[in-house]
Amino acid sequence: MKTPMVSLIIPCFNEEKFIRPLLESVLNQDYPNEKMELFILDGGSTDSTLEIIMHIYEQSPIVNL
Repeated sequence: MKTPMVSLIIPCFNEEKFIRPLLESVLNQDYPNEKMELFILDGGSTDSTLEIIMHIYEQSPIVNL
């Protein structure tokens, strides 16, 4: 069976308490990275959500902003 391409779209706003565990969970699962793309859409967060996202973005090739 061929592994399908999966796109995950995560909208967020002021999620500094939850965004890191969510993204780490997605990135640490066993689905092949080459078959997955992750889009994170920040709605203008005023807390540290964007800094957390940027740190993970710099470390992972499947994260798209």
